[in-house]
Amino acid sequence: MRPGPTLDSATCSRGADLRTSARAAAFAAALVLAWCGLALGAPKALVEGVPRWLAPPVERTVLAVYREMGTSRPQGERLRILEMVCGRLFEGYRVEASADGDLLKVSLTPLNGRSWRVAANAGRWREPVAGWIEEDLKALSSELELQVQGLSPEAFVWGRWALEELVQEVCSRRMRGFRAVVTPAEGVLNVSLTPGEPLVLALNPRVRSSTLPALVLGEMRDEALTGASAFLGLPVEYLRGRSSQAASHLCRSAESGSLAGRLEVEARAEVRPAPIGELLMELDSRRYVIWGWVAAHALSDGRSSEGGVHLGRKVQLLPSWWMEAYGEWVVDGVDLSVESRWGLKWRILQYLWAGVERTYPGGEWFLRVNTDVLPDDFYLHMAIGDRGGKRIGLGRRLSDHFSVEIRYDSRYDDPVSLMFLSNL
Repeated sequence: MRPGPTLDSATCSRGADLRTSARAAAFAAALVLAWCGLALGAPKALVEGVPRWLAPPVERTVLAVYREMGTSRPQGERLRILEMVCGRLFEGYRVEASADGDLLKVSLTPLNGRSWRVAANAGRWREPVAGWIEEDLKALSSELELQVQGLSPEAFVWGRWALEELVQEVCSRRMRGFRAVVTPAEGVLNVSLTPGEPLVLALNPRVRSSTLPALVLGEMRDEALTGASAFLGLPVEYLRGRSSQAASHLCRSAESGSLAGRLEVEARAEVRPAPIGELLMELDSRRYVIWGWVAAHALSDGRSSEGGVHLGRKVQLLPSWWMEAYGEWVVDGVDLSVESRWGLKWRILQYLWAGVERTYPGGEWFLRVNTDVLPDDFYLHMAIGDRGGKRIGLGRRLSDHFSVEIRYDSRYDDPVSLMFLSNL
């Protein structure tokens, strides 16, 4: 039968707890006295033998203890008392003190110095977040290990506040937005990190394209949302620091699909972190232009509706110079007549294209200028014919599927109309 704890052992345990509490209370009181003493002209202190992050609280404590002894005792006696008191406050260290005028020199030598390892953990995450956090945790652990090597375990007790400040300062640089809790163990400093508010709760996607139909964009948007779900639950500050890597990951995800591969899609993305963040993506084919529409006209007596299809093939003539050969078919909703347009155009600026086209029936030549969908979702197109015909449109994409446009067409008696387009 195993003997139970004796009265003596329980008494010793309570006594040890009381001594630990007393030391902590004495150390806290010394810090308070130090702050009060700074305004009363206390001498300066130079502390050696501890890391820089641990030196300020030691200096304040030394000055507080030294001031409380007054000036009636000889300096040698005051230094011996200082060594004795600080030796009890800074358990695990031998304290040696000397004075040079108003400068107190205090040296702390660890009695049980150890080599420490930092074990940092931030929970489980999906890729690519898991890779980012693993990289940041390695950097955080390496930096902290350099700061705590050679310390006695007792330093983490009386220097607890300074240790927590150190860990939070390193965390604020390496793991922005995370909160850290540090727990010393046998030879190991355990650092547990949890996401701090505000958190990323959702990312609203907005996909824009000047070359792909809305049906294709919808499928690619779903793929992008699947990739972006890995970012949910992260601190907003952390994702803000990794926004460029997040955008690159989403671009790779969008470009890696089978449909994107066949269409040779090139993706550009921007992540705007917030509790309800934004995901802006531009998806354009490097080879094809495929889009269709149906539209209703308002404010015009001569037109009611139309539908159309545009098919184009892009060619890169030079590294920054693209050409498109295209055919376009427009069906009038009143008499079902079909107008076909055949042309070549070249990109002359980032969003601006210019070229020539010929329309049938009639065989009229047009100078055609148009823009891609601009970053603010506006677009412009115009065509000026050799026989005086003009087509001009200024519109804005309201969503992936809907646009509104002011259209001018000189062929009609009532040339101006307001178009509502559904992008197919």
